[in-house]
Amino acid sequence: MYPISAHINADYLLLYMLSDHFLKQVAIAENRVKMPKLNQEALTGFVVAVPPLAEQARIVARVTELRRLCADLRKRLVEQQTVHSHLADALVEQALA
Repeated sequence: MYPISAHINADYLLLYMLSDHFLKQVAIAENRVKMPKLNQEALTGFVVAVPPLAEQARIVARVTELRRLCADLRKRLVEQQTVHSHLADALVEQALA
């Protein structure tokens, strides 16, 4: 672990570090298979998109909003699948009766 001292929104930096772009850089730079590890030299060579702080905050807010929406949609999908399952069971019972 290396401390990161930068004038970057911490939530934005976390989102960026979990992005495909950053993870591709990690995959190229890491040198071990079982326990991936980056050395500080490789880490300092990474390209990081750093928009202005206000834009970082907007990005974090939007991603948070979209994640909340996705979670709600997953919940609704599970609820709908449960309803469909109950309807199918009722139809089968009615057909067998």
